[in-house]
Amino acid sequence: MDFALGCKPGFDIGISALIQNSGVFRPADAVQLQLLGGDLSNQFGLHCASGISGEIKIRIAGPAIYISPASGSLTPTLSGDTLIYTISDFGNVDYYSAFRFNILVDTFSQNLQNVCFESWATLLNGDNDSTNNYFTRCFNIVNSFDPNDKSVDKIYINNPDGEWLTYTIRFQNTGTAEAINIYILDTLSSNVDEGSFQLLSYSHEPFIQIANKAIRFQFSNIHLPDSNNYEPGSHGYVTYRVKSLAGLPYNTEVKNKAFIYFDYNPPVITNEATSVVRCIENKYINEAICYGDQYNFNNINLKLSGTYLDTISNPNGCDTIIYLNLTVTHQAINVTQTINYISIQNPGNYQWYNCATHSIISGQTANTFTPNSSGNYAVILSNGNCRDTSSCINFTITNINDINTKTLSISPNPVTKMLNVENIPEEASEIHLYDFNGKKILAFLLNNRTTKQIDVSDLPNGVYHLEISEQSKISRIRFVKF
Repeated sequence: MDFALGCKPGFDIGISALIQNSGVFRPADAVQLQLLGGDLSNQFGLHCASGISGEIKIRIAGPAIYISPASGSLTPTLSGDTLIYTISDFGNVDYYSAFRFNILVDTFSQNLQNVCFESWATLLNGDNDSTNNYFTRCFNIVNSFDPNDKSVDKIYINNPDGEWLTYTIRFQNTGTAEAINIYILDTLSSNVDEGSFQLLSYSHEPFIQIANKAIRFQFSNIHLPDSNNYEPGSHGYVTYRVKSLAGLPYNTEVKNKAFIYFDYNPPVITNEATSVVRCIENKYINEAICYGDQYNFNNINLKLSGTYLDTISNPNGCDTIIYLNLTVTHQAINVTQTINYISIQNPGNYQWYNCATHSIISGQTANTFTPNSSGNYAVILSNGNCRDTSSCINFTITNINDINTKTLSISPNPVTKMLNVENIPEEASEIHLYDFNGKKILAFLLNNRTTKQIDVSDLPNGVYHLEISEQSKISRIRFVKF
């Protein structure tokens, strides 16, 4: 049987976690952080967001500044305190390594101050799940510290239906010899769903066992150096996430701590990582869709611009209102037709289309189109991510049209080189040649001649017309140069 994963319709751009890779949040120290984000299918070896563009933004708040990208990661642009990653194709961006960066903690930062990071994944529309497009996490400034600790990404649990909690356990061998075997026994709170466990990242791959609200991470034969002999290699970590249970009472605390065993030594017990259930603040969402598309909100497919409300009821009576500001980009295509050409007045990018053959017309991407033959034509208008097609327009090319052209004739039509004009009235004095925009290109005196041969080989392909002045009368005749 084939259990291979595949992409479902659409894509999911989001942010899963922010991990402290190395360093310590203490004065004058450098810290490397790793944002797990972008095309979430990349976690499973897929590229479901190929061709999708957008931005990842990270705002730094607190006593720290951005230094540089980590080796092998993308380089952001810096706008004040915000890192901006402009992504042309999320399908080419690695979920694990693209958004790693180094910061420097301020020399005069104080113990227990916070450095917080807000991150957003932004794109125009079409994301299957926009609820994971925002992520925030804070880190405490410390001074003298225990290198073995446990942290959680959320101080508060806002969603009454449960929320993902991302935990990181860091460990360091501060002994006098390498640690051959290490295991971590991590207690899970009774307020989380152990079946939701997902391993996100690690320094050394562990063997994992989960039972009775506890997780065991086994690092056999890790041979972790001690900090005295090789400090950079003496560190390790593991990051995972679990989901809190739905319907937890207001002010419920979700507490977890870990026991780290280095060989046969007594365990090093970490601090207790705590999250507290609280009410969700009102949420504001701005979305845009193309005309004809729809946006699902509260199980309703919306097609019109406007502001929509949804209320999330908390079992403890703490309701939250979600405001959706939906903009529908409507492209009322404005197409005009003359005897010589068809044009579109809308801004954007264009592609002319043959309705009879159901195919695009190669090279015809200007706002004006001059057909070489009669037929039905339309224009495809692209504006941002929106794309629409006009109604088909019937365009007819006739040899003679307008006033007093009963005898005047031309051949061949269409013409490539020499155009023969015959049956010119004797009273006619001049012939004028105009392009499809009405610009005069050539003029000839007739001197009572009733025939005229005109070399049009140097003219660009298109529709032209001749105008012959006959006393108070004007004769016009149209031809196609190809």
